[in-house]
Amino acid sequence: MGSLLRSDLIKWANEQIGTMENPIGSNRTRYGELLDSVGFFNTNKNGVAWCSTFCEAGVFESCYDDTNPDYDDNDRKWDALAFTYEPQNTSVNYGCACRYSAQYFRDHGAWHTKDDFEEGDFVFFGDEGNEYHQGIVTERMENRQGFYSVEGNHDNGVFKVWHDIDENISGFGVPMFDDEPEPTPEPTTDYVSVDLPVLYKGIDDHGTVLTIQALLREFGFTDNDGNVIAIDGIFGDKTEEAVRSYQEARGLDVCGIVNYETWNRILK
Repeated sequence: MGSLLRSDLIKWANEQIGTMENPIGSNRTRYGELLDSVGFFNTNKNGVAWCSTFCEAGVFESCYDDTNPDYDDNDRKWDALAFTYEPQNTSVNYGCACRYSAQYFRDHGAWHTKDDFEEGDFVFFGDEGNEYHQGIVTERMENRQGFYSVEGNHDNGVFKVWHDIDENISGFGVPMFDDEPEPTPEPTTDYVSVDLPVLYKGIDDHGTVLTIQALLREFGFTDNDGNVIAIDGIFGDKTEEAVRSYQEARGLDVCGIVNYETWNRILK
């Protein structure tokens, strides 16, 4: 079975805002045409009231299966039916009607009250068993006293509508969502600041001289005779020659002193 994420369904719903019937007043939409083409319901529904068709098309178009390269619309149909708890025998699937769709959710215990609904849930309007309209919750107040839903068949199109929780709401159906993946950590922009001394011939800084000698050897820089310098913590003639060689190769001021510019370049 494929997967369905709340975030994908919410994103899909928001992307549909402004879609209209064609022609206006016909109840004919791309959602009905799509689901009819895959035999989603017991009969063709394009041309009938389509708020439920809109929600089910959202689940259909949000289903995916990253593990199956051959995942197609037929696979997506069966997954969408399962995710909305509708009969797998499409000859008896009446989910296009709000009251049937709501009942499928209730029958499977996938039903929320006004106190515990979430974004991505289907909202049903009317009395229990006599629901007349539905949509997809896309935003809600923290205290759940109001919410926005994206609804099909609203003024002949898809619109985002605000509702107070005390409206005539039957309840909220919960599609069979998968857990959201862990977010990818944002790249850090933190930096570590390190104070490094200027190094020159004769300086008494054994540890830092060891570091610059090791870096020069790693990068392949030698003394004037082509000999690998010793890593002994003593900044002598041979180390100075290797520093000059590095500076010349990198287009720096050739002075034999490991100054700010040399540290900055060698540590990049």
